[in-house]
Amino acid sequence: MHFSETMKKWVILGLSLGTLVPTAAQHNSDWRKQYETFRQQRTREFQDFKAKANADFAEFLKQQWKNFRPNAAVDAPVRVVMPRPEQVPPAEPAKQPLPQPKPDLDIVQRLADGMEKPSGSSASTMLGATLSLDFYGDPLRIPWPKELAPRLASIGEEGFGNWWGTLGTECETAIDYLSRYAEQHRLNGWGYYQLARKVSETIYTPEYPDERIAMQAFLLSQWRFRARAGVCGDRLVLLLPFREQVYAVPYLLVGAEKYYIYSYGHDRNAGYRTYANDFAEADKVLSLAMDGTMDVGMKSRIEVPRWSALLGETFAPTMNVGNLALEMDYPIVGGEVFYQQGTPAELAGTVLETLRRKIAGMDETRAVGYLLNLVQNGFGYVTDKEAFGRQKQLFIEESFFYGRNNCKDRVGVFSWLVRELTGLDVVFIRYEGNAASNGVSHIACAVGFRGAVEGDAFQYKGRRYVMCDPTYINAGIGRTMPCYAASQGKIEVFN
Repeated sequence: MHFSETMKKWVILGLSLGTLVPTAAQHNSDWRKQYETFRQQRTREFQDFKAKANADFAEFLKQQWKNFRPNAAVDAPVRVVMPRPEQVPPAEPAKQPLPQPKPDLDIVQRLADGMEKPSGSSASTMLGATLSLDFYGDPLRIPWPKELAPRLASIGEEGFGNWWGTLGTECETAIDYLSRYAEQHRLNGWGYYQLARKVSETIYTPEYPDERIAMQAFLLSQWRFRARAGVCGDRLVLLLPFREQVYAVPYLLVGAEKYYIYSYGHDRNAGYRTYANDFAEADKVLSLAMDGTMDVGMKSRIEVPRWSALLGETFAPTMNVGNLALEMDYPIVGGEVFYQQGTPAELAGTVLETLRRKIAGMDETRAVGYLLNLVQNGFGYVTDKEAFGRQKQLFIEESFFYGRNNCKDRVGVFSWLVRELTGLDVVFIRYEGNAASNGVSHIACAVGFRGAVEGDAFQYKGRRYVMCDPTYINAGIGRTMPCYAASQGKIEVFN
């Protein structure tokens, strides 16, 4: 093994410090001073390296950019929304009326929209020694060089390169502050993008959309994410690759990678061009996965009235409203993001601890039946369009907050509960629309019980799975919604 000179210095310094523990205090103080000097030197060397990388990249940006043809947005997966409940009668009538959810959408929407947009004709009206902004409820005070809001002389190669060179040597302290915030609050890829967007929209008023795009590309690159600015007609656009497939967003194919197009409005019929390579230090791709650890903004205990009624006790888990606001405008992605998600620890703790008490002493069949009925009746029904005006799948914490969802969201909640509380395996069954369902597709679940359980079932990889439909109200284990009973569903597995 070969050590670098830097590593050797660290080892020698560490050994030296270790041998000096029992020596006089002044000697320890001397070595601490040496260590601090060494640390500062390493920091300066890194900053110098970063500054040179930005300077080199600024010159690279002045070279002629390549032309690209856009690719049409990939259509979203087949919309899975159960027919209105009145069109599919419940298997059994509800024993008692349940309270209707009244989610506080206003606070989430206000946080998602961010602060009021500044007005005025200057490039920035909010700059000083400190840049202040509200990030989904978290007040950020970013050290920002006074009046550093450079304008683009042009959106072409020369203008953009000069603009990048101006920022590359001036923003290191601000970049470090934002990096530490993102790490401490465990932002995922969408969180980093939103952070870059909100910073850019605080620095530049709406009259400067090109500068906003340029700043977003710059910030994401400094955080080592692959991101580019591109030109389309007379406007800059942001080009972002994601680890996951994104639907309903057009993209440029750069090599074998999709760079999705985000902008403040541009002529989509015009040609696109962008630089040939990402920033040299950008070696990461944004991911839309959620591991359940993101922690943004304020938290609050929020009662879920229907669950309180069904459980016979107040059910008010702690939820993170900042996270919910950040998820409000989440892009359309495949089910793997939602069915493989992690659940925030505080929410999961309340839900799982409560339900463990409720199913204590039950065998697996009774326990799964109890959870199935709870999910069937614990949420009101709403279509995506009614709730959000567009297609949107919900994370588990969103289902509990809004108190309303539909089939694709309920299978996520139910499968999570079954796996966590019983350890049983769950697969998903996706049904295409047919005449009996009026062309509406659907998604349900099937559970791999350890023992023999009666009902509609099928074999998958040598194991018997029994139907459990969280959207077929009051239908027990082994019941298939009648309009899909004759259909051959597609099995999907998300581990």
